[in-house]
Amino acid sequence: ALWIVIYGDDPASSLFGFTFTQMVAYTVIAQLVSRLVRTGFEYDVNADIKSGSLDRYLVKPIGYFGFRLFSFIGDKIVQTAFMGILLVLAVWILAMALGFVVSAGGFVLFVLSLALAFVFSLRLVNVLATRRLPTWKAEICVLRI
Repeated sequence: ALWIVIYGDDPASSLFGFTFTQMVAYTVIAQLVSRLVRTGFEYDVNADIKSGSLDRYLVKPIGYFGFRLFSFIGDKIVQTAFMGILLVLAVWILAMALGFVVSAGGFVLFVLSLALAFVFSLRLVNVLATRRLPTWKAEICVLRI
């Protein structure tokens, strides 16, 4: 409803170089992509630290971040399949209702950028968590004494 009011009665008009169809498509696809790229990995690490269960993983002969990574991948596969189906359905609906067109090259670049954004997001969380882990361990030890 917001974009209908902004663009008015003329759907062919453009706002900052974007047509009504492009703006609606961007809004819908951006919401779905944000859910695909979001890791949530950091919340699991934070919960382990706050609950004190991190030490349980540190004494076992398993790498903590490897465990969290593969646990995350198992959860993310199901979510990615579901969100991928929703994304394809949304693009199909946009194509039928508003005449949104997707080229093959654009689709390939979109999938590539989506994969790179996901890897970058996961790697960023991993690096930040690894750098903070010694500080977290020190905080946990202080709290337990």
